[in-house]
Amino acid sequence: MAGLLIAGMLAFGIYFSVAQAPQTGARGFAVTIPTDSRTATAEAAESGAVWAISFVRARPGQRERLERFLKSNWLALDQQAFQQKKIKAYRMLRADADPKESSWDYAVIIEYADRQAMADFVPVYLALARERPHVRVDGLDFADLGEVVQQKVVEPLGNGIEVPGE
Repeated sequence: MAGLLIAGMLAFGIYFSVAQAPQTGARGFAVTIPTDSRTATAEAAESGAVWAISFVRARPGQRERLERFLKSNWLALDQQAFQQKKIKAYRMLRADADPKESSWDYAVIIEYADRQAMADFVPVYLALARERPHVRVDGLDFADLGEVVQQKVVEPLGNGIEVPGE
């Protein structure tokens, strides 16, 4: 799908995309909901912090530009959401491997208080994305620079390091 920008959000298996029409430059939003045996209600009933992680791979020769794009768009939206206290934390990691040997170059991570907070964030994210100007890097959009290769929702296994015997 040319002109498709995966916005890096995953909530209850809902993948958000910002579609940009090549001829007009108009932007719109699309939602894809993969089939899952668990319902959103059952997932929302679970408690505890959850992290949504998007693994992103750069197109050949575009790693530096992709990083600039992610910072200018995805992380800028995450910063706004953090300031509004809609998310607990966000972070971007760069793979410490030769790009030719890794399946991903960047991981964009958002921490939510719980699964319900993640579900509640969906309309907030879409509103922020509509209000904020989309930034191209050297005239290139996400589809030109990279792709999301995997998205996961994970739960941390505790809030700190446990020392045996203490």
